[in-house]
Amino acid sequence: MVEQTPEAGIPLEHPVSVRVGFLRNEEYRWFLAHPTMPAIPVDSRASDHTGDEGVLHDVEELVEFQWHPEHDPGTGRKPYGTSELVVDTIPAAGEPLAMGQAIIVRVRDEPAPAPAPPSETDVDVHVDTDDDDDFNVPGWLCPTRFC
Repeated sequence: MVEQTPEAGIPLEHPVSVRVGFLRNEEYRWFLAHPTMPAIPVDSRASDHTGDEGVLHDVEELVEFQWHPEHDPGTGRKPYGTSELVVDTIPAAGEPLAMGQAIIVRVRDEPAPAPAPPSETDVDVHVDTDDDDDFNVPGWLCPTRFC
C-alpha cells in the first residue's frame, strides 16, 4: 500500500469515502531505486525505455505517452510509444518523484524516410537487319513475336 485517505487512526464518520493506493512490488522497488526522474535521451525511440531492458520497464503501466505540443500531428490519434521519438518527460530528468506518480513521456513522430532516388532501368534494345522490329525488355511478358 502506498497511500491511504483518510490516514490510519482517524475516526470515520458515515458516509465516508476511503481511498487506498497500491503499487505492484516491482513498481514499488523502482520508485525506491529512483527518487528522481531518470534521464531519457531525446530522439530515442520511446519503446526502448518501456521494453524489457528499458529504464521504465517496471513502471510501464504508470507511463503515459503524449504528443509534444509542438509536434502534435493533429490527426487525433494517440501515440502508442512504439515508433515515436522522445522529446521530453514530465517530470523532467532529475526532478523528485513521488511514490506511484504517473510519468508522461512526450513524443513526436519519427520523420518519414527520404524517398529512394529514382532508379535507372536498363532496357536492352536489339537491332538487326531482319525488319522484325525486335525490342526486348527483360523480365516483361511480351504477347507478340516481335519481343
